Amino acid sequence: MKKLIASIVILLGIVVALPRNARADEIDSYHFYFKSGMVTKSDFSFSRLYWTIGADYDFNLVPFVMLTPELDFYFNGLDFSDFWIVPGATLNLRYGGWYAGVGVVKYLHVGDLNTMPTEVAIKINVGYKWERFKLQLFYLDKYGSTSGVGFALCFPF
Repeated sequence: MKKLIASIVILLGIVVALPRNARADEIDSYHFYFKSGMVTKSDFSFSRLYWTIGADYDFNLVPFVMLTPELDFYFNGLDFSDFWIVPGATLNLRYGGWYAGVGVVKYLHVGDLNTMPTEVAIKINVGYKWERFKLQLFYLDKYGSTSGVGFALCFPF
């Protein structure tokens, strides 16, 4: 895990050091996205496969830094009586259409009309933004207990 975090920090440092030509409308713009995707365990066993839907809001703080608060819902297959509400936020560095960052998410388990708060997880993501959508790949780590990987396809609203 330490090697992964060190590699991401080095990669983000390289991205920040690269020259960039930001347009004026990229500096103070924001974008709202609806998204859908999947999450599974990090060993890719697919023993648990969660479908996700949600939304996120990209705030471009400066030409190369983006803050993204998000709210997702994780469903285990087609069982809608038992699901997770996953709010969170990530701080991303951008270079052109590429972005990468680190954030925190909080899991809230909802089942049988009861809501149970659970642990906080670290989210590491990387993605690319096109004009009409963005693709995001992410890694979730609940402090060593369990981890997951996933992707989301996001459409602007």
